[in-house]
Amino acid sequence: MKKIISILFLFVAFVCGIPFVSAEEEESFSIFQTTDIHGVVGDKTNPGLLQVASEIRRQRKEIGENTLWIDCGDLMQGTSIAASDQGASMINALSTAGCDIFVPGNHDFDYGRETLIRNLNAFHGTVLGANLKINGYDKLKPWTLIERGKYRIAVIGIVTPFLKQLTRRTPQILEGIEVTSAEDALKSIMPDIMKKEPNVIVLAIHLGEYTGERMTGTGKPIYLSAFSTDYPQIDLILSGHSHSTVAGKSLTPDAWLAQAPFQGKDAVKVDLQLKQGERKKVSITSKLLNITKETPIDEDLQKIFAPTQK
Repeated sequence: MKKIISILFLFVAFVCGIPFVSAEEEESFSIFQTTDIHGVVGDKTNPGLLQVASEIRRQRKEIGENTLWIDCGDLMQGTSIAASDQGASMINALSTAGCDIFVPGNHDFDYGRETLIRNLNAFHGTVLGANLKINGYDKLKPWTLIERGKYRIAVIGIVTPFLKQLTRRTPQILEGIEVTSAEDALKSIMPDIMKKEPNVIVLAIHLGEYTGERMTGTGKPIYLSAFSTDYPQIDLILSGHSHSTVAGKSLTPDAWLAQAPFQGKDAVKVDLQLKQGERKKVSITSKLLNITKETPIDEDLQKIFAPTQK
């Protein structure tokens, strides 16, 4: 009977000229990810933030409201342009381009707590860090719920858990900053997330797929697959820090992994598709944007960097 009604509806819609939108078109959502830009605005070897932001903004405008841009950190350090104002122009550019969520990376702490707070306060989006506390900064959130169209997307932010190990030669930069384990943070917040009944859960983390025990300083390696195994509710992991490129792959049966190239060489676009009547409510695919030297630069952002470049 339902099949007959569906056929009749399609026939009436065709005769009356009513546009028909398929369930696939109606339920789509795109997430753009950047990470480890390291102050690269754009040069002879890398497109950089000017071109990456230009392409992301173009595609978001084309898609509509069902989009999200997440940056997984290490934005504010790495070039003379970034160092000239201690990352202020980089975070300003990310805000101007419309980035929604920022998760600090280990190098975003390099200028110390006061500068970090100044930069984070200038960001127009949401700053996430479930395992992070910064004295004097009260806008930090462990996770956030994004509601656009039919999507309820919970985004969790995790900063590099072994931050003290990475800054052991300059421990003063972490004064007033506390970082805990990713495992403890996820255990603490996941019950609250599940109460909100999101249909997609994203873990945005400044950490690569695998980190050896020598780097962690704990004698134990860290596998991102362990997080998605312990919490199969996680649908998508957006990683960083390792400077690897993962256009997209299945990390575990329940979780998809993607990581954009470093230094603004490109960005990742993740496409979500809600499904009906299945255990996992979303299907995920992803790809690189294929930024090239021919990609137009973002003129709004160019104005921000012009004084320093000159």
